[in-house]
Amino acid sequence: MNPRLRRIGFGEVLGFTVIALAMFGIGVTARASWVLAHGGDTSFEGTFNYPIWSVVHFVPALVFSLILPFQLWPGSRRRYPRVHRISGRVAAVAGVLFSATGVALPFAMPTRPFSERAFMTMISCLFAVVLGLGVGAARRRDFTAHRRWMLRVAALSMGPLTQRVIFPIFVAAGIDSLPRFWDLFMSAAWFSLAINLGIVEWWIRRSATVAQSRSPRGIAVAVPM
Repeated sequence: MNPRLRRIGFGEVLGFTVIALAMFGIGVTARASWVLAHGGDTSFEGTFNYPIWSVVHFVPALVFSLILPFQLWPGSRRRYPRVHRISGRVAAVAGVLFSATGVALPFAMPTRPFSERAFMTMISCLFAVVLGLGVGAARRRDFTAHRRWMLRVAALSMGPLTQRVIFPIFVAAGIDSLPRFWDLFMSAAWFSLAINLGIVEWWIRRSATVAQSRSPRGIAVAVPM
């Protein structure tokens, strides 16, 4: 084995995955904003033609996706704490905007099924609660809890992106109607939520276990996450 090569750990793979999903999110939200600015999407009888005010959803989501990898990178927190705080506040405002509009959007679209409206209401409210807990922990200067809550925020925010990545797997089951499309699309949404939250909860517990094992006498210490 080449001594210059080192083993890539799960943390690096997870980091690259976050960056890739964030870049994908930037592309998706930028395209959606561009389509809105050029008359909307009239294909499929306007099924996916979002109202013009949904730019308040897509642009904050784009900003959040752009900031997220830097906020999660431990080096940025250590080297540029002031930038981390300022960009974190910008991301929090963006998160509030796209979660609030995320509740309204399915109800503004006449063709959306109840399953999507219920899911979007639940996930948007959960996102706002988890984000609030993360901001509250930072204000109390409980940075260990803050990092854990913000990892959960990241997992929730990337749910729609993970959904779009795994949706082609569900499409393999076959789509012969619009109700069938929504059935598969929402199944992918629930699977994405389970995958993202499962990974982040495992990572939080793994990091805590590693920190405890490395600390003197088994006393847990905070580690960058």
